[in-house]
Amino acid sequence: MREGPPVNLQFGNWTCNIDGVFSMISVDLSLFRTLPRKDLPQLVRLTTAFLRPTSRGLPDSSEWDHILRIEDAFGQAFRNRHSAVFAGHIYGGGGYEGYFYVPKYDGMPQTMDEVAASLPPDFPAYDLQMATRKDSEWTVYRQLLYPNPMGMQSILTTQVIKSLQSQGDDLLESRPVHHQALFQTKEQVSQFIGRVLQERFTVDSEQKNDKSGDGYPFSVWISRVDSVQPQQIDYTVSGVFLHTVESGGKYNGWVTKAHSPQQGPSQGS
Repeated sequence: MREGPPVNLQFGNWTCNIDGVFSMISVDLSLFRTLPRKDLPQLVRLTTAFLRPTSRGLPDSSEWDHILRIEDAFGQAFRNRHSAVFAGHIYGGGGYEGYFYVPKYDGMPQTMDEVAASLPPDFPAYDLQMATRKDSEWTVYRQLLYPNPMGMQSILTTQVIKSLQSQGDDLLESRPVHHQALFQTKEQVSQFIGRVLQERFTVDSEQKNDKSGDGYPFSVWISRVDSVQPQQIDYTVSGVFLHTVESGGKYNGWVTKAHSPQQGPSQGS
């Protein structure tokens, strides 16, 4: 089951494989709290192929601005003329897919043609296509765009990295990173500890709180000196996340200290 986002998050970016294709997804997380949106039953998908995709199927550096300009131009017109809500987009497989929910599809092809015609004459010739389907339950948003638990954790990790950087941290120095995992039984705790000790983590503490109220009375803190570079820390956190889930528990985030003139702990995800 996919849980709602933290209250302070609106947009999130995460990566996954869709039918074996590496994909980058950007999604409006805040929409999850308003579902179902019965006033917006129609899904509209705007697509185009990249002109110069990279080997991973993403736009190369010269195309990012073009794709964002397309999304902004069509998104604004769809909002103003058709009361559309932008749900998110996917980059992957050599192309772009933008997802909008609208009250009805009537008139949108004409709007699309007018917006395309308004682009500058020297704008790259993208082959823009549009399709629609009824999705009154917002199934595409829930099951495709909205992150699974590991995807949400990756989004939260990005927020921690931004917090470190805002404190002047250049992320270059490895440091102790502390992770918390929650469990329902002592047996789950033992299984988790056995897993992480094999990867050279240190068990900092084990606690039991019979008044936890969330069904996870056992808490374990572990730590290891690790890089906090985005790709490396995301990989580390994903590993601890999997060990936690596969042991029957719930991953509760990570913390570390910012290495900057303003030293202090940066609350993790």
